[in-house]
Amino acid sequence: MLRSVAAVPHRRKKLNGHVHKLISATLVHAYESNETIRITTRMLATFHDMGVSTKFIEYLDKAVHENLLKSDLSKDKAEGNLTFTDTTTKWLNIAY
Repeated sequence: MLRSVAAVPHRRKKLNGHVHKLISATLVHAYESNETIRITTRMLATFHDMGVSTKFIEYLDKAVHENLLKSDLSKDKAEGNLTFTDTTTKWLNIAY
């Protein structure tokens, strides 16, 4: 789903594949536990200090931009509470 709308690139998988898995795992966990994904900061230095790739926020931004996720604070950026759109929820229900 993420690759089909270019929310994560299909190229350079060797370089950023671990980030793709982290994004996917985050989304699956949020779906299975019926939780939101809370983005409390967009400061890349904070992500770096926590040992999380700075690409993580970029990929979430693309997911919001492509209407896979919706933000309660922005139409274009992953900030605040992120929830699944109706389309994404339907797709995940079929996948499960």
